[in-house]
Amino acid sequence: MNKKYFLVVMFYSLVTIFPSMARADATADQDDCILFSDVNMTGLHWTAHVGGKDAFSALLGDLWNQRATSVYVRDGFVLEVYSEPYFAGTSAFFGRGAEGSSLVGDGVSVNLSSMAFEKVASYRCRKVTGTVDTPFGAAPWIDGGDYYWFSGGNHYNQKSMKMQTVDGHAILKVHSDDTYHINEQDYEIDLTTGNVKINFKSMGGTTGSAEFALKLSTFRSDFRMMLDGLVDTLKVLAKGYYYEHSGSVAPPVPEVLEVASYFEGILGPRP
Repeated sequence: MNKKYFLVVMFYSLVTIFPSMARADATADQDDCILFSDVNMTGLHWTAHVGGKDAFSALLGDLWNQRATSVYVRDGFVLEVYSEPYFAGTSAFFGRGAEGSSLVGDGVSVNLSSMAFEKVASYRCRKVTGTVDTPFGAAPWIDGGDYYWFSGGNHYNQKSMKMQTVDGHAILKVHSDDTYHINEQDYEIDLTTGNVKINFKSMGGTTGSAEFALKLSTFRSDFRMMLDGLVDTLKVLAKGYYYEHSGSVAPPVPEVLEVASYFEGILGPRP
């Protein structure tokens, strides 16, 4: 076989098998977050698109592990990089206004060497946290945000949170259950109006529901206790998790701590 023909065939075969390995071009800035093998957004690249859920890689394969040299982040997004697999080790966040960033198209570019960060082993690409107006001022908000946590083990606990805009209302839905649904809470909070709905089941089998205005939780101890439980759930959810035995992993979500702080600001110090 002609050597030139063989090389052409091999190149197009690689692009077909590994489409994200194609070299950077003028359309690259349409992606949310891009990691490049060379400085100044050159060389091979791989991309992270953010849809309904945040895009992340907990463990880069041998082909990409510790190869990222520069990154691109589109406006409205944040790229979190970690020096170790499973979101461990040294971390850095890149986006509009980040130290060492340069404006490129509709986003920013950063050479990791300028930040003394040269070993990306895992990453997360997410939307920038925005705000929505509430009766208590601005609340942190990521429309379409969808987060999940579980404790692992045979008798695991689960937590989840979703942010959705419904008919112009910012709706926060949070679920928490402990030990195979023995103890459950489901929260639906309309941040636009400050209305709270809770359905719960206790370990003794007692079930119930409550609906109240968020401001009442500062006066009634039972409502306050329910929302303290919500804050605790959000703080656990923000930690992320990695369980080697099951191969299950979710990245830390520090923006959820902002939501927890919003409620703590309303409730004030715990008794």
